[in-house]
Amino acid sequence: MTRVGFSVFGRPAVHNHCSNGLFNDLKLNNETYLNLPNSVLLDKGQKIAVLKRYKDSQGVEVISVFVNDFANSTNDRAGAYVGAGVAFVGRPTPKLIKTLEKLHHQALSLIDPESKKFKESKINCDALSLPDPNAKGYFYESYPKKYSNRKEFNIGINIQGSFFEGLMTAIQGFMYNTSFRSATTAYISQDVNLLEKIVPKKYIYNTYHLLDFSHYIKSKKEEIKLLEKNISDKEKKFITLDKEKKESLEKLEKDKKEKENEISDRERKLAKIQNDIQKEEKNLEEIKIKNEKSKEKESNLKSEIGNLKKTKSDHFKAFLNSPDFKNERDQYESEILSPIQKEKKELSQQNQKLQGDLSEDKKKLKRRKFILWAVILLLVLDLGFRGYDLFSPNDTTEDIVEESQPPSEINTIDLPKEYTADEFKDLPHDKKEEHKKKIDSTISKLLKKEDSTDSKTAKHFFNRKWNFREVLDAGDKNDIDKGLHRVIEIKKIYKKFGREDKLFSDEFLIKSLEFEEEEHDFGTNDFNAILLKYLELDNNIYTENNIERKEDNSGNSKISKIDPILFMHFRWMLYNLPKKDKSKIDLLENKKTKLTIPIVK
Repeated sequence: MTRVGFSVFGRPAVHNHCSNGLFNDLKLNNETYLNLPNSVLLDKGQKIAVLKRYKDSQGVEVISVFVNDFANSTNDRAGAYVGAGVAFVGRPTPKLIKTLEKLHHQALSLIDPESKKFKESKINCDALSLPDPNAKGYFYESYPKKYSNRKEFNIGINIQGSFFEGLMTAIQGFMYNTSFRSATTAYISQDVNLLEKIVPKKYIYNTYHLLDFSHYIKSKKEEIKLLEKNISDKEKKFITLDKEKKESLEKLEKDKKEKENEISDRERKLAKIQNDIQKEEKNLEEIKIKNEKSKEKESNLKSEIGNLKKTKSDHFKAFLNSPDFKNERDQYESEILSPIQKEKKELSQQNQKLQGDLSEDKKKLKRRKFILWAVILLLVLDLGFRGYDLFSPNDTTEDIVEESQPPSEINTIDLPKEYTADEFKDLPHDKKEEHKKKIDSTISKLLKKEDSTDSKTAKHFFNRKWNFREVLDAGDKNDIDKGLHRVIEIKKIYKKFGREDKLFSDEFLIKSLEFEEEEHDFGTNDFNAILLKYLELDNNIYTENNIERKEDNSGNSKISKIDPILFMHFRWMLYNLPKKDKSKIDLLENKKTKLTIPIVK
């Protein structure tokens, strides 16, 4: 969309216009038709400029300027006129007004200079040369002003001297002087009698009125004083907070150093235990080697015994088969059999001793390994619980400070941490769900618990700073109470303990808010459009909350889907207003355009 548009218009027989730029973008061509209040018509020689404010789809202020001169129509119909206009967004430079003046001269060429009668019965747009709306130098570099709601009324401005120089001054005052910001239309002329026919005399001003910014300067000085006070208060608060944080950080650093020293000491002990384990593993390996050698020796001994048994058997058979060899048998028994039996006995004794030693070594090794691993496990568990968790990478200073609070202050009740509505809105979805489950658990406990209103549990509950986003749910299209089930349960708790529930009945969970009821015509019964128009009001109740108008992927502002909790809160308020009217109006079922709304005092 362009920031400026130009137009040449008139009524030779019927109204004609030739336009470009912003006139076509915002469909403002119908505004070129001259329709003065009180059915006033221009007389010969009279000239009048009309200034108007509009609001585009983004809420930005659009200004139009139409310069009209008296003319005679081709069919002698009264009320003819000819002129040129400009519509723009931003702060205009003198170049823009000079361009309008040149375009106005082109418009005057459409009529006869003497008779003021149109030369043709229709304006030929091809014969005109409209300025380029994309040309440079029409505006000072400044952000376009936002349009604010105002009561519609008209003013008159009487200028002297050069018409277009006076027009530039009138435009500046109309746009930026706060004394005239509430006016929607200004009629500008050098003829005061003409102005008095259009607007009441008390609403006719001179150029010096437009240049009087004293009211604006005074209000800005007051704003500066208030800002300076706020800055001073915040500096004091920051100094106090900074001191507390430094002390807290120093304590944390000290605790951290102590824990690091403790961890280092335990790491040294762990290293010693690991070294002992390595030594025991080495001893175990030596025992295994010794065992392998014993088995090898045992195998050799068994082989020798087998050989000896065979030799013995052979000799014995020889003796049995040959009774004549008595001398040899006696010699065999004395020289061979006796030494064999003796050696066999010695080998059996050695084998039994080796098996006993090996069994004992295995038992000792098992006991040592069991003891060592048990000690390691205990040390690792102790380090995990007492050392590493306290300074794990995921912990933050805020979490440590919060965990260091006395248990009596934290575990009095299972209520979650307090947030503002804006802070809660920015939480991840799973955090929001966990947060609301804790609130539901606490509500259930309080409804069952037989506590007095002075108990710690009740005081903690009633002193809590609630926000509407943690209490409300999106609700149901056909049943508003489904979104208000926590409000209903909490009101039961207030009733049970005999407490006044003003926060949940009159203040709609926006504490310390003073508002009054006002009937407002929104011009539509679409529930999304009603809420969006309400948010555009300067004194809506959400001004202290950062509620922004957003659009979905299709470009539609369906705030009931983009921010369903905000929509539920607005729906709840309108359902309970006006308080004197017993009939309840659900916004989703509403067919009216005029509704009672809360307005900040």
